[in-house]
Amino acid sequence: MDTTVGLKAPRSLEGLAHWLTATLVLCGLSVVITIDNLAYEANNLSAAAQGSPVASELQLAHGRVRDSGVLAVGFASIALVLLLVWQFVAHENLRRFGDERLRFPPAVAVLVWVVPGLDLVLPPLAVRELWKRSDPDAGALDGRAPRASPLIALWWIVLLAAAAAIWMALRADTAGIQVLLHRERLLLAACGVGLGAIVLTAILAERISARQSIRTNQTISRSWASWRRS
Repeated sequence: MDTTVGLKAPRSLEGLAHWLTATLVLCGLSVVITIDNLAYEANNLSAAAQGSPVASELQLAHGRVRDSGVLAVGFASIALVLLLVWQFVAHENLRRFGDERLRFPPAVAVLVWVVPGLDLVLPPLAVRELWKRSDPDAGALDGRAPRASPLIALWWIVLLAAAAAIWMALRADTAGIQVLLHRERLLLAACGVGLGAIVLTAILAERISARQSIRTNQTISRSWASWRRS
């Protein structure tokens, strides 16, 4: 008996994934500009530490870092909202495929991102379930269970590393040129690692969306065949 008959049709994820990717690209470009501005500011801080009169250059550099940083944070915030919407729809699709006993229902898959403590551990597990349950070949090849991609573990490690570098930079003292220089280097590291997280997030979203698109076509094909036999 076809368990997909009577279920709501899965919703397409590809449009959401493309919007998410486009926003991440804009965020990445803003981060690249921020890296350039941070490097300029760090060079001027080094010159100031050696006694060079670079007060005006420092003021200009700080303004550029602030402006590009605000732009990057703005795009990152929009990308986060799109990611949560995408993840809710993706997990909801698993139900529409007829999958049962999900560890992360749609609302829970979103909540794990915003609950302190849980947000350090559960988001990659939710994405891992999403990846495995979206596999269009699950059970089709020798009855093997779907496997999680190592990209998920890499993505989460890179994301946590970027968050940790940003947290340390924001907590750093600002009294003294050497301390400021240390903070700028932490921010440079955070931006560099953050670019990796941006790229991996886009790759995962696009690949999971493509997998669900194939599953959707399979579901529609089975439903159509069942309708014709009835």
